[in-house]
Amino acid sequence: LLLTIGAAIGAAGILYLLFRDDDEEEAAQKTQVATAPQAAAELRQASSKVRDLMTEMINVEDLAKQTVQAMVREQLSGKTFSVEGAYRRVAEAQLWDPLEKRGMSVDDFEQMVTENQEDPWVMQAMAKLAGADAPKSTALTTEKILEVKTFMLQQMA
Repeated sequence: LLLTIGAAIGAAGILYLLFRDDDEEEAAQKTQVATAPQAAAELRQASSKVRDLMTEMINVEDLAKQTVQAMVREQLSGKTFSVEGAYRRVAEAQLWDPLEKRGMSVDDFEQMVTENQEDPWVMQAMAKLAGADAPKSTALTTEKILEVKTFMLQQMA
């Protein structure tokens, strides 16, 4: 009699565990289905944030390049200005740091890029920020480089 009761209790326990696992699996599947749209929305939002940030970084970099290129052209055409003058010209361009503006560190940015590395747009933007699309200049001669270096040394003396 005790053996039969023990077997019945054991069978009931096994049935409970089997049915309980099914209930938990169903609940987990429902949760996954319910959170899938939320996860997709979060992914789109994260992708949008990294794209906005990288677009702003590219724009700031382009503005900085334009400012420096204008100063180099002026210098090559004979205009001279001091280091303070160059500093003032760069300050007048009102460049800003998009990371600092958002309270982010370089590590935060790198993590954002890593999380979005499957996005081809993000990888192209990273290549652009790294200078992959920089035009190759052949107009600068050795003589001009030496002239610029001599000028720089004179300004620093």
